[in-house]
Amino acid sequence: MTTGPNRDLKVLIEGHQSMRRAIEDLIGFLDAPRPGVGERGSHGWAAGMAERLMQLHDMLFRHFRAEEMSESLRELSVQRPHIHRAFEALRLDHDRILAELRSILGAAMIYSEGKPPENPQLRRWTLTMLDRLSRHEHEETELFQRVLYHDTGAGD
Repeated sequence: MTTGPNRDLKVLIEGHQSMRRAIEDLIGFLDAPRPGVGERGSHGWAAGMAERLMQLHDMLFRHFRAEEMSESLRELSVQRPHIHRAFEALRLDHDRILAELRSILGAAMIYSEGKPPENPQLRRWTLTMLDRLSRHEHEETELFQRVLYHDTGAGD
C-alpha cells in the first residue's frame, strides 16, 4: 500500500481526473443550443448550467483547498525549491479560477430569472474559463507526476 507523499499525490491526481470529467460534461452541455431570454426552454437551460457550475465550483473549492493544505506538498516544496515556486504559481490561480466561476454562475442565475442584463457571451466566457481551468489542471498534473515519478523515484 502506498503511503505518505506518494499516496497524497495519487489522490490529487485522481481528483484531477474527476475535474476533467466535470469539464467535459459542462462543455457537452454548452454544445446544446442556448435559448434567448424569455424563449421556451431558457429557464431550464440556465438552471442546468447553473447546477453544473455550482457542482464544478464545489468540487474545485474542495480540491484546491486539499492541495493547499496538503502536508505532503508542503514537505516536498521545502525539500525542492523548484517545486515550491511551481506550486506557488499554480496555487495563485485557485482563487482567480473560483472568482471567475462565481461570476459566470451569477450571470447564469440572472439569465435563468429572465432578467437583464443578459450576457450574450455567457457560453464563450464559460468555455474560456474551462480552457483556463483545463490548462491549470494539466500543469498541476504534470508537476504532480514529475514529483511522484521522477523526483521521489517512485516511477521504478
